[in-house]
Amino acid sequence: PHTDPSGFYTWITSRQPANVQSFADTTTGWDTSPDCSFVNGNYQVSAQPEKGAVILAPCMAEKTNYVDFVFQVDMTVTRNETAGLIFHRNSVLNAEYLFLVNSDNTYLLNTSNLSYSSQNTIAPQKAFSRQTLNTLTVIARGHDIYLFINHHYLTTVSDATTSSGQIGMFVEAKPTDQGSVTANFSNLKIWNLS
Repeated sequence: PHTDPSGFYTWITSRQPANVQSFADTTTGWDTSPDCSFVNGNYQVSAQPEKGAVILAPCMAEKTNYVDFVFQVDMTVTRNETAGLIFHRNSVLNAEYLFLVNSDNTYLLNTSNLSYSSQNTIAPQKAFSRQTLNTLTVIARGHDIYLFINHHYLTTVSDATTSSGQIGMFVEAKPTDQGSVTANFSNLKIWNLS
C-alpha cells in the first residue's frame, strides 16, 4: 500500500485530466430498467423494500472493464438509505467489491463472495457531509483498494478477490424502509492508472 494515501490521491487526480463520463454514453452500456434510469442528466438507482428480505439493486456499466483506476462519483441520497459503488465486477469469478455508505455516517467495503468484509466503520465527522451529497472515490491499484469520502481518506485494504471488471452503483432496500429507496449519481470521473 501507498504510505500517504491522501497525497497519492492528490497526485493521481492532478497529474492527468479525468475521463469525465456521461451516464447517457451508450459505449459504456449503463443498465436501463425501472430500477436504473436517467433523470435530469443523473443516474438514478432505486429499489422497493420487500417484507423479510434485503434487496440490493445494482445498476452496472455492462461494457466496462477496469483494472488499475480511480472511480469517483457524487452520490445524493434522499433520506436514510444505504447506497454506494460496485467495482471490479467479474462475472467469470462471480465476484465484485461493494463500497457501501450508510446515512448514519458509516461505510463498509465488502466482496460478493465474502472473502473480505470489513466491519461498519464510522467515517470521520469532517469527511461525511450532513447534507445529502457526498463524493465517493475508490482507487484500485493491484490488490490495494483505497477509499475516500469527500476527498478525505478512510482506509486501505489489500485483497485479491478480483483485480478487474465492471463498475456500477447500487442501493439497498431493507424490510423496514418505507417506500422506494433512491439514490442519484452524478459527476462520474475515471482516471486510468495502467
